[in-house]
Amino acid sequence: LALDRGVQRGGGREQLFTELEIELLPAGEPEDIAALAKGLAAQISLTPEPRSKLERALALREAAGSDGLP
Repeated sequence: LALDRGVQRGGGREQLFTELEIELLPAGEPEDIAALAKGLAAQISLTPEPRSKLERALALREAAGSDGLP
């Protein structure tokens, strides 16, 4: 588990984020992550995000370009 807090920047835009990363160890099974996520979701509000931080920053940059921003 890793908790990341930061600011995504792209195309002159900024977006705050808080991210809890759950990674599968080589000896683990996908069901292990599902069980952990289910237990955490019972305690706190979680929203799955399949995109990486880089992908989200690039999306910000792309959205800024469509707005005519630098």
